[in-house]
Amino acid sequence: MNSHQVAVVAGLGLVALVLAGAAVGVPLVTGDVADQPAAGEASNGTTIEPTGESLVLEATANETIRGRTDAAAGADLTVHVKSTDSESPFLYTESASVHENGTFATTFDLRSVEENATATVVVRNDTGVLANRTARIDASVSEEPTPEPTREPGTHLSHEGDRLTVDAAPNQTIRGTTDVGAGSELTVRVRSTDSANPFLRQQSAVVRDDGTFAVTMDFGSVETGTTFDISVRHDGTTLTEVSGEVV
Repeated sequence: MNSHQVAVVAGLGLVALVLAGAAVGVPLVTGDVADQPAAGEASNGTTIEPTGESLVLEATANETIRGRTDAAAGADLTVHVKSTDSESPFLYTESASVHENGTFATTFDLRSVEENATATVVVRNDTGVLANRTARIDASVSEEPTPEPTREPGTHLSHEGDRLTVDAAPNQTIRGTTDVGAGSELTVRVRSTDSANPFLRQQSAVVRDDGTFAVTMDFGSVETGTTFDISVRHDGTTLTEVSGEVV
């Protein structure tokens, strides 16, 4: 067999190997495309949340960007928000640390960004880009301030329903409001109405500047289901009294 025949046979053999590889599904990878992370996440499991919907940021002073990563707890990350519009360029950079549960968060001041601007959010560490997503900047939604509730005149103990309840445990806080002057001393008395489980608790409370007061009592030794009356007194006068139960 001459050299020309050998070359032809070798070429046919190479074609056969390529065709055989294609037949069994062997991937033909070129460059480093397989190492490119998808938008929003990377091979290490880093994501910018929310992951199931478009990323919309508000043009507020405290807009938080959150995410999750497989990077080690305590690792330092850098988060960039970069404009994709050359006519309105901006770039914001903040740092974030990975929490024990794998989450991270950092806050940006985006008040100067125009409404409907678009940007790329990029999360990096010292090894490179971990995740990136496209975001839209929405107008800030200013909330109307919540008006202060009008306080009823007199003295009132805070509770839900018909009676005040406390747990059969220590450190149970009883709260209330009063129109007695700030700095005044009140007496909060809790007396059992269940003869099978008698008890008496009494604590002093000082009225705060905002008209509230609170005491902490220990009901750890009281059986659940025990009923009681609770009263608030000032200078020997009962200001209010309600019924209660240890639950």
